[in-house]
Amino acid sequence: RCFDSAWEKESQRVQSSTTAADGDQKRIFKQPSLIRALFNAYGYDFLKVGLLKLIHDCCIFVGPLVLNGLILFLRDANSKWSTGYWLTLAVTSSQLIMSFCLRH
Repeated sequence: RCFDSAWEKESQRVQSSTTAADGDQKRIFKQPSLIRALFNAYGYDFLKVGLLKLIHDCCIFVGPLVLNGLILFLRDANSKWSTGYWLTLAVTSSQLIMSFCLRH
């Protein structure tokens, strides 16, 4: 249904540009663009999903880095407790964001 309306708009766009060109004694034979109709029908949804996937992939990359920081924190007896809390918060929030982005 969504594609049908986008295809109809694309067909009308091409038809109206050909009609306008006829008045100028130019004959332009254009065909409707399938790519443009697909983008108008589904493109914005794919862009939103792509952004969520990008955030998910970044969180996958951040997780091991933060876990490495946690391991270094646990090895150092003189490190501040606040550093450990921040690293724990970072790994937890990273996993929550990753889960949200993957499920939506």
